[in-house]
Amino acid sequence: MNLSSQLKTPHGDIVDVANLLGHWVNVNERCDFIARLNLAVVKDQLTMSILSAAPDCDDNAMLTLQPIAGGAGDLAGGFCLFQNSEDLVIAANEKNGVLVLQCYRPATLDNPQTRQLIREFYYRQPLLPKVNDQTQFRKHNVEDNDHAGNNFTALLGNWRNTHGQTQWVDTLSIEQSANSLQFRASSTSQDHQWPAVELTPYYFDGEEFGFVARCCSEQLTSLFTAYSNKGLIVVSAFHRINKMGQESEVKHAFVREFYAKQLT
Repeated sequence: MNLSSQLKTPHGDIVDVANLLGHWVNVNERCDFIARLNLAVVKDQLTMSILSAAPDCDDNAMLTLQPIAGGAGDLAGGFCLFQNSEDLVIAANEKNGVLVLQCYRPATLDNPQTRQLIREFYYRQPLLPKVNDQTQFRKHNVEDNDHAGNNFTALLGNWRNTHGQTQWVDTLSIEQSANSLQFRASSTSQDHQWPAVELTPYYFDGEEFGFVARCCSEQLTSLFTAYSNKGLIVVSAFHRINKMGQESEVKHAFVREFYAKQLT
């Protein structure tokens, strides 16, 4: 295990993950998915071990993550995991000692319509022996989210960033095509443009929804992970700049912003 907290990404920039390392515990004792996790540097990569999870998950799973620098300096703002939109997608950010984890879980063969978004909060504590883990899990009933398959239309339309001075995505649009939902992110900046792509919808708590979209262009590779909350869309975006402008020195960026629906 590497004792250094500074990691060199495949693109040559340095990210300090000191604020992410350690043992993290879910603040909710009756959680939906991951109860405890451990973040460590293994062979010069940031890894996550699931120390205690729901009964249908592998407690010994170790995942390799992509750390993303925050808004200032090299300190990590969070991390992401993306292999395929149909597999497990994870988006996380750390702030003030709290780790927020958004897990977009895949459907199963038995229930092909059960893609679920689970958003949970974690605090750091010293590693405890697994024998002392008495976490209970709340059983999740697929039927509780049947509405999502039919009512995702609530998110169709155009959405504007509530932060008027953003340097990234000004507007989002979600449209229904013949067989899929199409997502497009737009910016007034000529340095950041994204093509329209198919999004993957997820069920969330109550009357809320989530989605994942990955956009690749000559300039940018961006992973958008989102959930709705009381009329807003909250987007955690992980950007990798492939083609840099003359004045740009940023290679990676993590941005978390809020969008309100535009009225027509």
